[in-house]
Amino acid sequence: AKSSSVYPGVAFLIFSVLFSSHTQAQQFTLKKELPHIQGMAGADGLGNIYALYNGMLSKYTPDGQVLSYSNRQWGPVSDVRFADPLNVLVFFKDFGNIVWLDRNLSEKILVQGTDLHPSDLPSAIGFSHKNGFWAWFPHAFQLSRFDIRGHTEVKGQDLSLEFPTLGQVSYIVEKDDQVFVAANGLWIFDLHANFVFRIPHVQTHHFQVIGNKVFYVSENKL
Repeated sequence: AKSSSVYPGVAFLIFSVLFSSHTQAQQFTLKKELPHIQGMAGADGLGNIYALYNGMLSKYTPDGQVLSYSNRQWGPVSDVRFADPLNVLVFFKDFGNIVWLDRNLSEKILVQGTDLHPSDLPSAIGFSHKNGFWAWFPHAFQLSRFDIRGHTEVKGQDLSLEFPTLGQVSYIVEKDDQVFVAANGLWIFDLHANFVFRIPHVQTHHFQVIGNKVFYVSENKL
């Protein structure tokens, strides 16, 4: 798939790959073309496509509907996670607020960032398959997990003394009982927020984990 987030106004293209059992040749067949999608964030397992552009979240459904969501009183939408299409996770970094949306992008649950930590606001969040989300608190230097309503489930330790080089966290992904945190390198934690290991040369602000592989872009290379 080709994203129009790099080239605004270019159509988002969806291809299928056909494999020949005899020649192992690959043929790419254009399945659908969706014009004018900007800021593509990705697609969920139901075929819905999500885009984040100018602080607004848009959802393009397979039957042609376009749904939108924003809340200007909290600033622009800065991140969206759609691992569960029925519980779309939206983050407003300016205020540290987390909002859960239903499949129609209507607000279900609001979690105020000020309620998550007594002296800090989250600067990055990630979806948790334990029915909730992860949040990083930059001043407290703490990684914690919360349930869908913002109640603390795992309270991480202050990592500033043990790992002062961790730096600014930009992206969080939970995958297969591990939490991957992009900062100064890629830091891996277990589901109790305990540090496991670090991959120092992976410098990225966005990545995807599939199986035991990490995909990311660095210096214009995948």
